Amino acid sequence: MHCPRLYGPAQYCRMWNLGGFAHWPECCPFRHRNDDWPTARAEYQLTTLPRGSAKYEEIHRDLQFSAPFENHDPVTVLEIQAIRNDTLAQLYAERLGFVAAKQNSVFELELWHGTVPGALDSVLRDGLQPPSDRAAAPDCPTSGGKGLSASICGNKCAFCVREHKWDRCHMYGPG
Repeated sequence: MHCPRLYGPAQYCRMWNLGGFAHWPECCPFRHRNDDWPTARAEYQLTTLPRGSAKYEEIHRDLQFSAPFENHDPVTVLEIQAIRNDTLAQLYAERLGFVAAKQNSVFELELWHGTVPGALDSVLRDGLQPPSDRAAAPDCPTSGGKGLSASICGNKCAFCVREHKWDRCHMYGPG
């Protein structure tokens, strides 16, 4: 049976990628086929921001300010791209309206997130997803070979079955 949360007002299931390990004892018992998600057929476009533009300089400054990163190497910005995903923009506007109606106010903050190159297509198409509690299996056709520590698969993946141990990894990625 398909997950009813994907067809409800939020069109989202928080437990879709949880395996039921210690920190997350529950997992969703329903199916979460790729075609069931509102972003299944989403498309995105990338536009390179010109050096010297206001947005480029703002992002560049923020990246420089947040360095050094874990390996303490200096930050070298090669290119900054803007992402346009109309499906995610619509879902975001709906969610923002829901929060505004429920809370009578909305507080927004721009956040920057890095990920490994192998996960970019999923992030750009589906957006950032809360973390999975399962480790990415090297032989998994979806999560394997991308340099990920947490799985980007749903909780029915036959490959990604080990518990993910949190160790200085980004807690958000495409799954």
